[in-house]
Amino acid sequence: MDRRQKIMSFIVLALVVFTVGSFAAGDSAYSMDNDPLVSLSYVQNLKQEIVNDLYKKVDANSFADYMRSTGFVFERMTKGQQLVATGSCEMILRGGEGTVVITDKANLVNKVGFSDLTAAREVLNGESVIKNHLMLASAGDGRLITVTSDVAYFMVRGDYTIVG
Repeated sequence: MDRRQKIMSFIVLALVVFTVGSFAAGDSAYSMDNDPLVSLSYVQNLKQEIVNDLYKKVDANSFADYMRSTGFVFERMTKGQQLVATGSCEMILRGGEGTVVITDKANLVNKVGFSDLTAAREVLNGESVIKNHLMLASAGDGRLITVTSDVAYFMVRGDYTIVG
């Protein structure tokens, strides 16, 4: 072998040794604990385990009672009656007309009224309630709706009282 072939053989050997060494070093640093990838079946099995654990912890009868108690109540009201939010309360005007009345001075000053969740806006003192919009009174702090038509129909959920 001449000198040129020896140098070429040495370079090729050095490259092979370097390549094998780098793969070996990289492989030893790899750990499955740091691998963020998981299979779809693993996630589905984990989800099913969590759901099964929750079902074991929830009494079926108490869950059914909760679902019944959180439903909307249908209220028929007449002119002059007031729907007073005495706690967290949601309501939907299904027919007729009503006007928002805010009695708490702090709410009047801070322009706090009913949250119209459908329109994503605040309905303030003296404004009309829009039919079929979900309204929310987050607390029983002097927020009420006065019926201004002969008859009004509300769907209500939460803590409330009808006055008048």
